[in-house]
Amino acid sequence: MINFFRALRKDSSSNKNIGMYRLYAIGEIVLVVIGILIALQVDNWNKENENRDKERKYLTELKTNLHEDVIQIDTILAQNKIKAACINNVLKAFGALKNTPAMVLRFGISMDTLSKFEVFNANSIAFQNLMSSSSIDLIKNDTLRTLLPRYYNEVRLSLEIGTQKRVSESTRKFVDEVGPVLMNRELFLRLLNIDFPIKSISEVNLANNELIVSDLFFMDRMILSQNEDL
Repeated sequence: MINFFRALRKDSSSNKNIGMYRLYAIGEIVLVVIGILIALQVDNWNKENENRDKERKYLTELKTNLHEDVIQIDTILAQNKIKAACINNVLKAFGALKNTPAMVLRFGISMDTLSKFEVFNANSIAFQNLMSSSSIDLIKNDTLRTLLPRYYNEVRLSLEIGTQKRVSESTRKFVDEVGPVLMNRELFLRLLNIDFPIKSISEVNLANNELIVSDLFFMDRMILSQNEDL
């Protein structure tokens, strides 16, 4: 009988230890799971901080490039203003039929301004870096993330193949066509200090040259179109 109770106590003690071991094991598992969750959270937090650092870097570079674009646009608009005023003065002189040697000489001097043109080329280095690294999703602002590709792809492409291309073409056409008409002995002598045996300035007729007048008018229209696009 005594042996029976002793065995019973032993079995009860074994079951109690198994229960304790089970609770201990479950506790260990819970602690491990919590540790994993904390580690994942820390890793996510570190990854998010890293992404935000990258985002700030890209945004800073984009801001710098866009600021350079603004400066470039201001420069183009200022140059266009000077050129448009020059074209206007020449056309007014032509309209008054002042085809005098003095006017021809002044026109020749103004060719330095009339032959210049400026075209806008967006600084897209930061955007290209952003796209080449597939990092556009780092930009958290939805509107900005949509507008950036539109600006650098649609707007820039439209300017490069649209009005700006016609600005350069119209200027080159004008220079090619006015050159042979404008060249005269006195102009070369004044600009290069060389006395070429060519036609005299009194023989140059600019005001009645329809091709040159139309070239000047078309250049002026293209300048206005470019200013509107910018």
